[in-house]
Amino acid sequence: MIRFIHTGDIHLGLQFKNVSFDREKAAERRIELWDTFERIVDKGEEEKIDFLFIAGDLFEEEYFTLGDMKRARDTLARAKMINIIITAGNHDTLNKNSLYNTLDWPEHITIFDTEGLDKKEFTDKNTMVYGYSWDKGENREDVFKDFTGIDKDKINILIIHGDIFNRNSEYLPL
Repeated sequence: MIRFIHTGDIHLGLQFKNVSFDREKAAERRIELWDTFERIVDKGEEEKIDFLFIAGDLFEEEYFTLGDMKRARDTLARAKMINIIITAGNHDTLNKNSLYNTLDWPEHITIFDTEGLDKKEFTDKNTMVYGYSWDKGENREDVFKDFTGIDKDKINILIIHGDIFNRNSEYLPL
């Protein structure tokens, strides 16, 4: 058995420009997002989880700074006993200009690539984790076209940011 926390759509750095509350409330909400992110990592450490899965949109790339990225990385880096798996979504894309690529990441943090569905094995946990990151804001890729199947002798987990409700979606229809 493994223990994990699964999250996504945290949207660190979000400016809340299209909402009904004022700038002060937007600033408070941004602080709350950071607090929530840090509490998730703290909870993972307290509970001695095996994995923290972040399934896309950890941050808003339009508003996120290098300083913000360092803060996010450093927050995750302190959880040394947790295997942290990140897949980029449509708001935190992974491409040559991505903030993900501006920093070195500790060994216990995996950021899945954009070249089709990839996998990483955790033999000590008898677990195979599959993942895929977005490289642009809209995505209609068939990430499963070359998929050969799961390993039936292992725990298999897919971490992906997509749309399971709309087959015609511009947001990675699954």
